[in-house]
Amino acid sequence: KVMRKVLQILTAVVGSPGSQFESLIGNIITFAIDIATTEVRKESNILLHTILLVHYHRIPAQAVIAILSSIECSFTSYDTNHFKQAIEGMETLNTKIRLYSKEIFMDPNHRFPLFKNLLQALVDKTVDSLREEIINMIYNMASSHFMSFFQFLQKFLDVAPITPQQKNHLIADFKQQDTDHLTFSSHLSQFMNDYRFYVNRNKPTGWA
Repeated sequence: KVMRKVLQILTAVVGSPGSQFESLIGNIITFAIDIATTEVRKESNILLHTILLVHYHRIPAQAVIAILSSIECSFTSYDTNHFKQAIEGMETLNTKIRLYSKEIFMDPNHRFPLFKNLLQALVDKTVDSLREEIINMIYNMASSHFMSFFQFLQKFLDVAPITPQQKNHLIADFKQQDTDHLTFSSHLSQFMNDYRFYVNRNKPTGWA
């Protein structure tokens, strides 16, 4: 309870531009990341989201990367609440500061792992109640640079336990020119269903 209260106070402190505590932002970022355990993940994420919303243009690139990496840990969680909060936070950042179009976010080394975590959540159905929200986030990320998304899909399938023929089928059915929201979402859903089917069919006999 004490740690949650501390994080809530820090969120209020950094929430105003020109705060007298702005010189402490770097230390606050380090603190929030270091104590982002399961118990205070929600409060830590809210603090980090607030820092990006208010101070994005005044913090160094490495700090932005560290913040995003910490937030994205929630996308590997089986906790639906943490996963949902992370989606809402990222989507808010995209709406308010166009996060997905930022050069720092467009780097494949940063962007591709997040795509992978979101797709893997769809494959595993670990947070299936958030399926629509996940697909919507993938679309919003992809729409900032569709070519980058389809490059990611190729890499995703290159290491998948499927045959070359199955890979070609999946790629052929996900047409790159169909980039409106409804068609993209429909194709992504079909892609994931077919992918899951192939992976399961290719498992050795008796695989649990």
